[in-house]
Formats: sequence, C-alpha cells, structure tokens
Amino acid sequence: MRILRIARVLLIAVATLGINNAAAFAAEPATPVDSTRTITDASPFGAFLFHNDDGWHFRTHGTPQGTTFTAHIVTNGTLHDVAAVRDEKDDHIRLDDAGHALDLSFATYSGVDGVDFRLDDAKYLHVRINANDELLPVENIFLGDDGRHPATNPFAIRLGDLHIPNDLEPGYTVRHDGDRLQLLTHDEAGSHEYTGNLTTTGTIEVVDLVQPEKDDSVAVSSDGHTVSFKFSTQEGVDGVVLRMTGAEKVQLTLDTDGQLTPVANIHLGSKNRSPKTNPFDIRA
Repeated sequence: MRILRIARVLLIAVATLGINNAAAFAAEPATPVDSTRTITDASPFGAFLFHNDDGWHFRTHGTPQGTTFTAHIVTNGTLHDVAAVRDEKDDHIRLDDAGHALDLSFATYSGVDGVDFRLDDAKYLHVRINANDELLPVENIFLGDDGRHPATNPFAIRLGDLHIPNDLEPGYTVRHDGDRLQLLTHDEAGSHEYTGNLTTTGTIEVVDLVQPEKDDSVAVSSDGHTVSFKFSTQEGVDGVVLRMTGAEKVQLTLDTDGQLTPVANIHLGSKNRSPKTNPFDIRA
C-alpha cells in the first residue's frame, strides 16, 4: 500500500470542522484513550483508537464476509510517522501535505487492519468512522484501555487540559464558555446520580466529557436536537461540554437521584444564579 500525500484535504477539513491553526502544547491525551492493548482476531467487531508511548493507533476488525471501514481524522496539529498495519492492496491511506488530515480505507475481514501515527502540537482530534458507507454505531467504536464508546460519531478527542471553574457549588452548574456550553455536576461529599436532558431546535455536538467514568453516559438523539446524560458524581466533578448551532434557546430538565433537582441546587453563569423553575430555558 502507498501512503498518498494530498494537498486539498486540509482546506476542506478545516473549513468543515472550524479548526484554526493555533497550537500551544504537545499532544498528550486528556480524554482517556491511553492504552497498551493489542487488537486481535478475537476482538469485537468495530474500530479502535488508542494512544501510548509508541504514538497513536487506529485499528479495524471486520467480519468473515468483509467490512469496508473508512475514517477521516483531522487535527490542528501535525500528523507524522504514518505507518500501515498489515499492508494489503485494498487498503489506502491519504495524508495531506501539511500533515493535518488522514483519510483511511480498509477492507477488513476476520483479521485486523490499521494505521499508526504520531501527533505534535495539537489541541483536538476530530474523527469520523464509517462501515460499508454508513456511520459506524458508537457501540462499535472503542477508545482506550476500557473500550469507552464516544457519545457520537463523528466525535472529538481533546488533547490537553480542559478548563473547569474552581468555584463550583454543589449540584449543577451551567455556563457558557465562548461558543460552548458547559453542563457540570459537583459534590463536595457523598454521592449522587445526576440525570436529565437538554433540548433545542438547533443541532447539538458533544465536544468533550469531563472526567468520564464507566458509570457516566451521554447520548445525542438521531435528529441532533436532544442530548440525554447520566453522571454518578462522588466528591468531584462530572459533566459534558456541548456546542450548538442554529439554536436560539435551549430547554434543560435536570434530575438528582431520580427527582427534579431543586432550583437552589442549579447554578447558572459565573454569578451562580438559580432558575425560577425546573425545567427551564437558557439562551443558546
């Protein structure tokens, strides 16, 4: 297989994903994707993305009938040292000249295909994965050692520290951070289960999860208008960072331990004001 270098992918990807060229630090994953795992013929069907001291690794494991996996990986950093795994004639890798985007195509049967690469000076990876020309379901995408599934496909992986306010009150905090909306849960002592949903007429994108654990989950509806969540928070912070497009207002319904959360435990903006009711609306 030849690794093709193409010049036009970058402009299309940057325009589509809104990535800028600023890069302030090296790519050390903050989203939990570190792993020393080995993908074998006995691994589950799907696509795997993980990171370790040897760099980044993308793998696919198909079916006996064969599966065509395609992936588009874009970053504001630089991809380099790209190397195919189990090089076969039906597999293709395209790297743009500036090193900002990878297009991958693997015809995978019962074995494993993939690519290894390194990444410098990046803030994000944006990833889209298809199988047989359809978006691969998130339950067939495995990140890191514990095989965590992304909330959506396409999805983003943050590389670096996520800024979390240090003045959080117990309960929910909802704040705007530029074009993003932070929905955070915090407990100083004890443990609570936080559940709820956010609905808008626009389109919701999950940008990041805050300290994700196996008991936490975030799901976006098929029409992109609603996100549902569950966070088990114990003496710490959980949450999700969202981006919404084409929306003017957002309605939130927030529960704690299966009951509507008292408004006194919901804190809006930097002044931590409480809404008058729950559910309630905020500006997008």
